[in-house]
Amino acid sequence: MDKINYLLDERKIYIADIKLKNNKKNVYIWLSKIDAIENKFEKIHFYNKCLKYFKNNEYIGRLSDIYISYAYYCYNNNEYEEAVKIFYNAIKEKSCKSINEVANIFCSWIELELLQKNYKEALNVARSSIDMKKWNERSRDKMHRMLGNSSNNNMAVILHDQSNNKNIYNNMFINFNLLKSIKLVSLVLDMEMNYGTIETTINIFDLLYHSKSITVKMVLTLSNYLYEHKYFNESFKVYEKAISIFHYPYVYPIYVTYINKYIERYKDKNIPYVRELFNQAIYGIDNQTYIPKKFAKSIFLMYANFEEKYGFLKKSLTIYKEAIPFLEQTDQIKFYKIFISKVSKAYGIHKSREAFEEAIQTLNDDDAREMCLLYIDMEYKLNEYDRVRSLYVYTAQFTNPLSHSTFYQNWREFEVVHGNEHTFREMIRIKRSVMNIFRYYYYYYYYYY
Repeated sequence: MDKINYLLDERKIYIADIKLKNNKKNVYIWLSKIDAIENKFEKIHFYNKCLKYFKNNEYIGRLSDIYISYAYYCYNNNEYEEAVKIFYNAIKEKSCKSINEVANIFCSWIELELLQKNYKEALNVARSSIDMKKWNERSRDKMHRMLGNSSNNNMAVILHDQSNNKNIYNNMFINFNLLKSIKLVSLVLDMEMNYGTIETTINIFDLLYHSKSITVKMVLTLSNYLYEHKYFNESFKVYEKAISIFHYPYVYPIYVTYINKYIERYKDKNIPYVRELFNQAIYGIDNQTYIPKKFAKSIFLMYANFEEKYGFLKKSLTIYKEAIPFLEQTDQIKFYKIFISKVSKAYGIHKSREAFEEAIQTLNDDDAREMCLLYIDMEYKLNEYDRVRSLYVYTAQFTNPLSHSTFYQNWREFEVVHGNEHTFREMIRIKRSVMNIFRYYYYYYYYYY
């Protein structure tokens, strides 16, 4: 019975051994074996054995996961110095074969320093990760101090030979351009914003900008950070740099936030510049990259509201008309309704009629029918019955009696109240004529197609 209990207790280890024997190249099988070991010294020994094996052999998976697991195991056992040495070795030995692996090691190292509340050291590691000259300068003193204080040199694979120190540090470099790792550079920028200064944060952003490693989220976060700290010009420069790099759809939130912040800050003090920003958002910096239709609605509404509040009403109304070709079909009628409403308030009925007629000529049949009904309603309230009748006749041309019976019912009621026998007969004749046209169309379509 004792043997059975022993086998059950050791079952995980035996299964891990079998898997490892069949596939030694798989990093995660090594990790499963390590997880199965409970004895601390055996676990540490197996970590070192694993790293030694992969130093000269190919592997499947991410070797960085071994280093990170090893380092955090030491840290959780109150061996902070050893955990840092492991991260140092992971970078020094250059065993990892991808940018993501090296970036993961640096990110985990930074997080370790934050857990230890070594905020200054975490910031130094973050800066060093993207500038290896700084790494070489700071590594020398840091590692000498750690090696001098360490009592257990078995877990460190760092040579402490004074005659060879110069060569060791000169050979400390990364095979990859870590500025290409979005995960790492995002963390570095966050560290600068939280523990650095405004100047160093801006310098880091400039470095990322010139290496084209920035993201939209970085831009919005940094610009908002600078704006909150009253660095308004620097905040706006961040937006301008981002606009020069990004294109739609990525540049859309940058334009929206930039314009809103600029208007919030300066209001009507620099109207020409705000107009230039809106024109850039609509036509592109090169006047050839037009705004996609799904983003046009918001930009044009912002532009028109800005002109109405700080500029000229006439300019605002022009923007509504200018927007129509850029909009999706569902948004065109909405803009025309807003445009007609504002024209009516500002210039009266005469200009409203011109706006209605322009909308009806521009929109598709379904939207034009809706505009005609609004036009009819306006003229009816003004007791312009002849105009109402003309509009009914015009709208009937593209209104199928079979699918829009309500329209003809309303027309019939109108003629009963405000027409005569001649106009009523004309209404019936037009209805029949239109019905025949649509019937012929459906017959032709189904017969031939």
